[in-house]
Amino acid sequence: MVTLAEKVDRPAELAAARTDESAVSAGRIMRTFRTRAYLSKAGHIRFDEVLRQQALLYNAALEERSTAWKRHQKSISCFDQSKSLTQVRADFPDFERAIDRRVQVGTLKRLDKAYQAFIRRLKGGEAPGHPRFKSSLRWKTLEIYSGASRYVRYDAERGKGVVRIKGLPLLRFKDKRLPEGIQPLEIRISRRPNGVYLCLMFDHLRAKPVVEVPEAPVGINAGLSGVRWALSDGTLIDRRRQDNKRKRRLQRKIARQRLGSNSRRKTVSLLGKLSDREKVRNRNELHRFAARLIEKYDHFVVEDLDIKGLAASAKGTVEEPGTGVRRKAAINRGMLEQNWGEFAQMLEYKAEGAGIKLVRVDPSHTSLTCSACGVVKEVTTDRERFATRYRCSSCGAYSLATVNAARNILARGLALSTPSAGESVIAGRASVHEPKSGLPDLRPENHTPLRTDDTAPT
Repeated sequence: MVTLAEKVDRPAELAAARTDESAVSAGRIMRTFRTRAYLSKAGHIRFDEVLRQQALLYNAALEERSTAWKRHQKSISCFDQSKSLTQVRADFPDFERAIDRRVQVGTLKRLDKAYQAFIRRLKGGEAPGHPRFKSSLRWKTLEIYSGASRYVRYDAERGKGVVRIKGLPLLRFKDKRLPEGIQPLEIRISRRPNGVYLCLMFDHLRAKPVVEVPEAPVGINAGLSGVRWALSDGTLIDRRRQDNKRKRRLQRKIARQRLGSNSRRKTVSLLGKLSDREKVRNRNELHRFAARLIEKYDHFVVEDLDIKGLAASAKGTVEEPGTGVRRKAAINRGMLEQNWGEFAQMLEYKAEGAGIKLVRVDPSHTSLTCSACGVVKEVTTDRERFATRYRCSSCGAYSLATVNAARNILARGLALSTPSAGESVIAGRASVHEPKSGLPDLRPENHTPLRTDDTAPT
């Protein structure tokens, strides 16, 4: 068993090639940097006031569009409402001096996005879901889509910067990750339970050259039982086990409190902070793990999972009610806690920036196919289908089921990337070492390091 840092160390020559600054760029990529903003006490009050004003503007624009269509069958575009906003600001100078126009245009564009999604669902035969009015208490974000470069001042040496927008409080931030010498195209300012956060979007960054012939490919399988992910080289990542005791305690407390009371409002705030803190902690762990995978491997193959289908409810319909509904709901919660989809998306954009290919493959029958000889195992029961160990009845190869599936995933991905490659160069086609003592012990901690299984049955 090894630590995460020890497991993901790459050979020196591969690491040097990855960090070569003289490499020719492969194209532009878009990246959004999220950092915390620091406001004064008066600044927080002013920011909340601006949020309420934008919620009122959103509702007024929605009312205008809905009324025009219901009474006159007239469609109002975002461009029309932007011109009306310009006229209103010209007629009321105090209103014009109160806040920057781009903040209000960002609110109108947000409504336009909601209408575009509504029309797309309507044409696609889905549940349309007409845009609804927004409560000022639930309006948490301001968006600026154009002219964002004039608002940001950043000192790369100190790693500090400020955002100055007319009508908004001064936003200070500290972050040394931001690219030097270029300005963001978009700004998003969000009120989170634990503070105010800035999202700065850049599109001037350049990706590194794509690795054409991978030297260290890896397949990644979303594991079951006590495994969160399994890599084709035998590395296992323990299942994430979130402790929800305090969360459930706060939820029960909220259920006992009177609606609209100050005590209930405080408890709701505590619950929001707890959930947001756990979300940030988990996302940071995913970032660290994905970054270390980028340092070691130069080709990724992941499953193209249908997370929505996997986590579907089992309650069925009134005519045909489902069975085991509560058990399936518990399985769904445990499955969603693993963040398989978020990790795959995170690894994909990190690989894009590093010039590494990421391939998504169909995961069907990967857990039932022998990675050594290619024979598909026939199963008749769920116990055999979801067994933690895999033994091939044809060649006798023995390994963990998740590792065997990861090797099959890698083989499929390499076959798609290099159709002419022979089986001898496909990882996982070689003979498998016999485990000695089955699965290793699974630790119940929420955040645990990588580990490797190299044991065999006696």
